[in-house]
This record gives sequence, structure tokens and C-alpha cells, in this order.
Amino acid sequence: MEHKKTTTLLECFNKALSDKGIRKHLYNEVYEPHFEKIRHEEFNFLEIGILRGASVDAHLDYFPNAKIYAIDTFERKPPTQIRTCNEPDPRFKWLKADSTDPYLTAKMQEAWGDIKFDIILDDGAHWFDPMRLTFEQCSPMMSDKGKYFIEDMWPLCWMTEENCAKIWQLSKFPDKFSRAKFDEMIKSFEHMKTTHYDCRVKPQGHRIGTSDKDRNGGKPYLELAEWIGDSTIMMLENK
Repeated sequence: MEHKKTTTLLECFNKALSDKGIRKHLYNEVYEPHFEKIRHEEFNFLEIGILRGASVDAHLDYFPNAKIYAIDTFERKPPTQIRTCNEPDPRFKWLKADSTDPYLTAKMQEAWGDIKFDIILDDGAHWFDPMRLTFEQCSPMMSDKGKYFIEDMWPLCWMTEENCAKIWQLSKFPDKFSRAKFDEMIKSFEHMKTTHYDCRVKPQGHRIGTSDKDRNGGKPYLELAEWIGDSTIMMLENK
């Protein structure tokens, strides 16, 4: 039976209120050319870091035949407060775990069996050591034709020291975002084919974030945003 495409990935992200869509990153522009090719196939998708579960909802909506697996520490939002974790769905399974745990691969295999993932999406901790350690634990479970995506990576390879000095996250946490750790992370990907997508420039007038009196002086996180510094995705594939 031939399936008819009913919604775009952007529509799925927006419907689920995911920040991967119009609310912030517009990552659909990177993902859809890859995802569309396998949209109606049966395959396994691993998402690392789900927070409120919005992107899980979007992926379940977009991929009608895929099985979605998720890993999270659930420190920011317990699974009891995430609708998707509390409504039984035969296409969704989750595991409370730290993606940098040196025993994670074994724990996933114990929980889910010896499965392989055609898509792995790392939206966990956004600094370099966790990205490297998560890759080391999760990439052994990637299929031969699989694709591994790392979101929100500060692209130090494109940034000058002057650029970095203007970014408060990089200045406040110099150890987490050092060039030495960036280089160590990149070196761990040497055996993979890498593609780094730059999504930092947004459409003029693109407005994101909400006001919170306890953050950023009560101002929106970004207002009329045209540039989001860590809006990049690195895609890794087997050579």
C-alpha cells in the first residue's frame, strides 16, 4: 500500500511545540532531506535527551512505522511528568540512563536487545566531553547505513577567539568549551564521514524565547533573532 505524505517535519515539530522547529532552531531544514527517504520504513530511532518529550511526539508523528527509543537522566523533568512516557505506545521505549556512562552500551542491550539504530540523535549535554563520550557509547549500536546527528555543537572550527569572547556560555565555562576538548572530540570522529551543518542564521524577524523575570534580566532569550550561536548539527556516517 502506498503511503501519502500528509505533514512536513516542520509541521510535526511545531505541532509538538518542539524547539527543533519554528520555536527556535528550524532543524527540519537539515533533517528532512535525510528523514524523508526512510519516512515510511520500519526502523529504529534513538534519541538522547528528550526533556519534555516534544521531539519524541514529533518523530512518532512523522515516522508512522519507526520505533522510537529514548535515553535521558530525567533530572530536569521526571518521566512521571512526561505524557509520552506515561501513555503506553508499542512504538516507544525509554531508559533512564546517563549517555556518558561507560556501561551504557551494555545497559541498552540488556534493556532492548541487540538492536541497531538507523538514526541516532544526540540532544543531550551540549558541551564537548559528553558529546564525545555519548558517541563512544551509542555509535556501536548504529547500523551500517545509519546516521548519527549531534545537535547544538559550538563550531569552534569556524569561530575566532574574538567570536568566542563575545559568547557568554563560552566565557563562563571555558573548561567545558575549550579548543583542546573540541579537538579531542573531533579526533574521536576520525573514522567517520562527517558533515557539519551551519543553522545559526535565522530568517529576519524570527522571534524565539519567552520572558522570565528570573533569567536574562526578564528579557526574552532572543528577540527578533537572526543568529543563534550554537545552532549547528554534525552528521556522522560510516565511511
